This record gives sequence, structure tokens and C-alpha cells, in this order.
Amino acid sequence: MSDKIPNYGLGQGPVYWSGQPVWHTAGEVGVVLVDPTVKVPVRVSFAGPGNAGTATFGGQASVIIDRAPGRWAYASQTFVPSVAGCWTLRAVFGATTVLVHFTVVDGPPPPG
Repeated sequence: MSDKIPNYGLGQGPVYWSGQPVWHTAGEVGVVLVDPTVKVPVRVSFAGPGNAGTATFGGQASVIIDRAPGRWAYASQTFVPSVAGCWTLRAVFGATTVLVHFTVVDGPPPPG
């Protein structure tokens, strides 16, 4: 799968949110990309608009992405938010927290 990792993502790094330009409440696959410069595991969770709502990523409220020495680490799972609005991916590693903001709209994604 490492040759299929997207070469784009939302965020300033070193953790990025990728897979879709906009997500939908019905759920879509998202990819969390972690730059090789991160040398420790990264805990990822999501916060909804005004900290309202819940979300799962691969069926879990938070996931840990293990480091991948010398290469990009990633997690690719279905992201399912409970409400539409401005969401935040929160990545915590060591003493660092990275926030990535993105949009979720109501309903299913358009036909591919």
C-alpha cells in the first residue's frame, strides 16, 4: 500500500489529513500521513464543530500510528463524523500537538 499513499494533504505538517477534499457524514475513507521526521507514535482523534459531535476512524474514537523509520507512516480508514461543520484532526506526539481543520457536509458523498 505504501506506493498508493497520496502525495497531498491538508495541514502544515508534519501530520497531514488526506483522501478527500471534503468529507461527508455518511462516511468516507481518510488518510492520516505522518512525515518521516516524526520519531514517536502519533495519537490521532477528531473534534467536531464547537467540540460537538463524535467521529470514528476505522471504528475507533482515536488511533495510534506507529512510527515508520525512514519512510512515511500512515493510517487509512473510514472516517464517520456524526455532524456536519468544521472538524479538527488532532495529532499528539511527544510534547507536540498538530491541528488540521477540514469541512464535513451532511449526507452521502456524490457518485464517483
